[in-house]
Amino acid sequence: MPTPSLARACRLTLVVLAVLVTAAAMAAPVKFFVSGYVQGRISDRIGDQGTPANSYFDIKRASIYMRASVNEHVTGVLFVSGTPNARIEHAYAEYADKPYSARLGLAPVPFGYEAPISSSGLLTLERSQIITDLFIVPGVLLLDRGLYGFYMPGEGFNASLGIVNGTPVNDLTVPEKSGKVIVARLGHSISGGQIGASIYDGRREETVGNAAVIADATILGLDLQMKRGPWTILSELVDGEDNNIDKWGGYVTVGYRREGSPSQPYLRLDYEDQNENAGNDVFRRATVGYHYYLTPTSKLTAEYEAIDAKPGFSPAQPEGRITGQYQIIY
Repeated sequence: MPTPSLARACRLTLVVLAVLVTAAAMAAPVKFFVSGYVQGRISDRIGDQGTPANSYFDIKRASIYMRASVNEHVTGVLFVSGTPNARIEHAYAEYADKPYSARLGLAPVPFGYEAPISSSGLLTLERSQIITDLFIVPGVLLLDRGLYGFYMPGEGFNASLGIVNGTPVNDLTVPEKSGKVIVARLGHSISGGQIGASIYDGRREETVGNAAVIADATILGLDLQMKRGPWTILSELVDGEDNNIDKWGGYVTVGYRREGSPSQPYLRLDYEDQNENAGNDVFRRATVGYHYYLTPTSKLTAEYEAIDAKPGFSPAQPEGRITGQYQIIY
């Protein structure tokens, strides 16, 4: 938790940034950009083990992205998700002077590869189980309110840092935001991509029923992001202690798409040990999928997941899942 002097410095920084952004906005014309995406999905579970209804149609996600640029340096971003309930997921002001930039507000946390990326940009239909368990199950911690700084030169080392509340994006009822989290990633470019190391460390909060739950969390991660010719290779290894429970896991995803081809098959293997100090709670999954691009911004996807979740893993999982999806980015 920050000391009083650090807390005052953070508040002063926020006020100064807000004044600068407002002054710039009043002095220049604003350019607007609107985009978004919709994902329609049909899914069928195989070998149900206490999970919800087997087959269903769904609008999995429907989102709209709005960006207002005052000039090349000052930008405001608003991202609204319409499913399952309408909520604001990004709402921040950004000042950029390449290769540096700073954000103030609600934004993705810079941890690894899968946590900060939009679901429309994932190669698979959903994130890996270890990222889901650590950053989504507690209440979508992969989006948070705070102050962020970035150094992105394009080549060599890059760095991202955030000081955030440690509260879920959809949790506005925590009575005392005593939790503060440091989240950071240090990356380095390699041929065709980059490697990185991340940390999420501090005291997070969430509301369970009418009670505020405060938990210490320390999560470490290594990631690889690479594109070589038609091949895309993505991988993360994550080890975390959250609320005194040790978890670890990771994934490897490989995709293949030749230049100009509408077809992209992919394969992912992911693993999670949900509690290293308990037994019979391991999750293993092999995912095979195929994207067919109708246009550069729309695609059809068919995906099959073979799941091996031990009886102690929570929540209960089916033995497999077949999913079809249509996605359009507008």
